[in-house]
Formats: sequence, structure tokens, C-alpha cells
Amino acid sequence: TPSILTLDLGGPRAFYYYELVVLAAVAGLARRIATSRVGLTLAAIRDSEAGAHSVGVDVTRYKLFVFSAGAFIAGLGGSLLGQNAGGFDGISFITFNSLLWFAVVVVAGVSSITGALLAAFIFTMLGTLVGDAGLSILIVGVGAISLGFLRGGLISLLRDLLARPSDPASPWRGLYAQDRVDVV
Repeated sequence: TPSILTLDLGGPRAFYYYELVVLAAVAGLARRIATSRVGLTLAAIRDSEAGAHSVGVDVTRYKLFVFSAGAFIAGLGGSLLGQNAGGFDGISFITFNSLLWFAVVVVAGVSSITGALLAAFIFTMLGTLVGDAGLSILIVGVGAISLGFLRGGLISLLRDLLARPSDPASPWRGLYAQDRVDVV
């Protein structure tokens, strides 16, 4: 059973809280990187690689950093999966499972950390509520088809719906009397 120093993580509840702490730490680290100078540079590279290179950004170095950070997070997740399962086997790493999780993250919102967390919550709770794995996969597939036109997934849709009506970009703009301008 996994343990940290003298803390035994053998029980399911203790290991669950351990995973939550690791998740919070990784999400905080990813958020810190995204809002730092490195994150701004990565956004500039995403928007225009040639433009970022022309102002002196070492694009290769930043791409290597992103690859390494992603590999670190994936390795950490794999180690948690192995600790939870008690070992590794080939069944755990079927290509279909990876594609399914990819679809869930795209439906929830691939462009933000919140979208990834929402994807994990939705898919885990969907499997628990529905009880049938085939039905939950069908629901994710319908969501992928219907939300495919949204660039930011469910997170983008929720942000738009929760936007204040006075916001110029709000889809609710003009529906309220105080927002309308009458032309005489």
C-alpha cells in the first residue's frame, strides 16, 4: 500500500484525499505557469509562431518546456493510476480509453484547466449516475457532436450564460429594458 513517511494511504478514503491534494497542486502549478510570463510567451507562440520567433523568443526551448511539463503531469497521473490499481497491466491502457477521455475533455473545454477538471467530474459522475458504461459513452458522443461548434466547450457555454447582461459580449445583451436604447 502507498504511504508517505508515516502516513498510510492504504484505505480508499485516504488515497482519495491524497489524489485530491496532488490534483490541487498540479492544477495550481499549471495555473501559475499559464498566468506567468512563460504562459504569456506560450500564448504568443500559439497565436503566431513566426511572430514570436521574430521578436527573439526561443520557440524550441518553450516547446520543449511544454512537452516536458505535459510528460511530467502524465507521468504523475500514471503513477497515481498504478498506485490505485496496485500495479499496471495492458488492459488499463487501451487506445479507446484514451480517445474517450480526449473526447470528454474536448466536450468540457480543452482550452482551460477548469475544462479538464469539469471533464473528469462529468465523466466520473456520469458513469456513477447512469450505471451503464455504454450509455455514458453515448452521452459523451452526442455531446461531442452537438458541442463541436463551440470553441471552448461546456466551459465557454457556461461562461457565456453566466456573463452579466451589461457585458457587451454577453448573449443576453439587449434582452433587458435598461439595456435597450429607444430611437425617437
